[in-house]
Amino acid sequence: MKDFIKQHFKWFGQFSLQIDFGGKTIFLDPYNLPDDYSVKADYVLISHAHFDHLSFDDLKKVASKDTPIYGPETEVIPKLKKEGYTNLHTVMPGDKLNLDGIEIEVFPAYNIRKTQFHPRENNWVAYLFILDGKRIYISSDTERIPEMKEVKADITFMTLGQVYTMDSIGEAVEAVLDTGAKLAIPVHYGMYEGTENDAKKFCQELEKKGVETMCLEKLGK
Repeated sequence: MKDFIKQHFKWFGQFSLQIDFGGKTIFLDPYNLPDDYSVKADYVLISHAHFDHLSFDDLKKVASKDTPIYGPETEVIPKLKKEGYTNLHTVMPGDKLNLDGIEIEVFPAYNIRKTQFHPRENNWVAYLFILDGKRIYISSDTERIPEMKEVKADITFMTLGQVYTMDSIGEAVEAVLDTGAKLAIPVHYGMYEGTENDAKKFCQELEKKGVETMCLEKLGK
């Protein structure tokens, strides 16, 4: 599974991911892209409206005004409309997408305690990709929420947080275990919250519990 991730995923920091599969390129929350980045998106998925997930400076590098963009209604779609994007599609938890044969399930992402950052009522989202039979869950900005036990993932990209998302490395570890993943990848660290040392501890704790881990090279600025 590690080779599969290396082949199909690029990470630029936070939850900024480029996913290349089946001849299509999907960007999730494009942010922190190199200034001269020239890869173009077939689709863009946005999880929520914070500046490090909905970044118009980065979006314009990979998307035109008519590129299909998917995101929550609360704040995301209105901001995209205001910036002149026209091919917009609203998503909410429970939705299922099929983008040229790439199946995607939409899950909730929210805070239980630090509700001022990611309120549940905003219906902001996490995405689960089904690629080559593998269920790959990308948690987005969230605390450990009950819905994670419904995910049933093979691979989980988990926020490391401790300021805006998870309260601790231990909570992130338990959230991975909730998803049932066999491989865990820490993300959303090294910029505004969480450190490389936290990522190492996260991996060490999961390895003790029989879950494989890997840290991706950050390709952003």
